[in-house]
Amino acid sequence: MKILFSTIVIVLFFYLNGYSQNNITAKDTIISEVPDTIKLHSPKKAMLLSLVPGIGQIYNKKYWKAPIIWGGIAASIYFALDNRDSLRLYKNAYILRSDTIPTNDNILTQISTEALNVEQTKYRKNMELLFVISGALYALNLVDALVDAHLFTFDVSNNLSLKVEPFYQPSFDKQFAKTGVNINFKF
Repeated sequence: MKILFSTIVIVLFFYLNGYSQNNITAKDTIISEVPDTIKLHSPKKAMLLSLVPGIGQIYNKKYWKAPIIWGGIAASIYFALDNRDSLRLYKNAYILRSDTIPTNDNILTQISTEALNVEQTKYRKNMELLFVISGALYALNLVDALVDAHLFTFDVSNNLSLKVEPFYQPSFDKQFAKTGVNINFKF
């Protein structure tokens, strides 16, 4: 059943794709009616501007997203660096305690050597995870700017509708007749 449904969907997709390429004039008239200021909105430019976090969102006129991105990246980097400092403290204390040369070990004397090793491992994992999270937030910033730029001219008015109707188109050479589904979007 799934294979039959998948096959029908794929055939309809390629058929409708070929049918839509025959109706280029309607698409051209819709694009020619769009003002020049909207045509100039470039997804590529939005993503390149977003290499500096938040600037692509400002370019897309989504001003409220920029502080969220700045705060998310800044917070994850801050906590990653804080964990790095704690890792260095516990690592230095562990090295001084496990060193065979007698030294003045005044760092964290109330914690056992095993606990120092456990804390060191915990802070390393937290630091690495937070750096990965900050990288993921940065990548999400790029993707968000790109997607927002692609959807910049998308109509979100209340007058959106969909009309689906079957059609039959006879062929002039009598070899192949076209049948399918005609889908019209009204904006």
